[in-house]
Amino acid sequence: MLSVLMTHRGADPYRLENLRRTMRYWKKSVPNCEVIVVEQSGQMDVKTLVTEEGGKYFFVEYTGLFNRSWGMNIAFWQSNGEHIVCTDSDIILEQPDIREALIYLAEWEVINPYTKIFDLTQEESQQSPFPKHSKERTGLNMAGGILFIQRQAYVKIGGWNEEFEGWGGEDNAFAIKILRIFISHLTLPGTAYHLWHPTSKAQTIEGYNAYIRNLQRLDDLQNMAQDLLIAQCVAQRTFMGDPFRYAQKHSN
Repeated sequence: MLSVLMTHRGADPYRLENLRRTMRYWKKSVPNCEVIVVEQSGQMDVKTLVTEEGGKYFFVEYTGLFNRSWGMNIAFWQSNGEHIVCTDSDIILEQPDIREALIYLAEWEVINPYTKIFDLTQEESQQSPFPKHSKERTGLNMAGGILFIQRQAYVKIGGWNEEFEGWGGEDNAFAIKILRIFISHLTLPGTAYHLWHPTSKAQTIEGYNAYIRNLQRLDDLQNMAQDLLIAQCVAQRTFMGDPFRYAQKHSN
């Protein structure tokens, strides 16, 4: 079975529609997959949407800085698949590239399924098929956006680093662990699309300070001795995805 993991916050109608479209796309592309959405918020904004789309919903009451890593790890423990997809809720991967990634995932522990991603405009996000003349993103990260990974490899590296709060660095940290723990990985020349949504222009002091801390954590991880990195991964297995680590647990 394939388990598709997402984590979400917010009731912005554009982001909610992107979540719905992304869930439907995965269900259409891999009909027998399970889609798990962890919402970390002060209220249940997406429970009805997720259940209507046939997904598995898990809620943690938490209003601190959004923690993508923690949400992904919680979703992992709610999953049943031996093959895992970690994905943002607003990115679409072309269906042939999904099928190719699943084929190679039988041989490789990690698949980075694309080398091109286009940031669509609001108008382009409604087109079918999506245009490939839109803004192409550069400087891609192996673990950014969408990543396929075998279940045992996810556990081996201790999941996502939950110390990364707010925006930035968590995907780089995941990629560093994959590379340095010698997880077998393959990059495929696929194409993905980022669905449009309004961008948040507000930058809080709390968010900025968290970003600076994330950069320092990333630097520490890059320069960590190999034996310490292995020990950290082992330790992270014991608490990754604990829904009580930051908040009380709620689910359906």
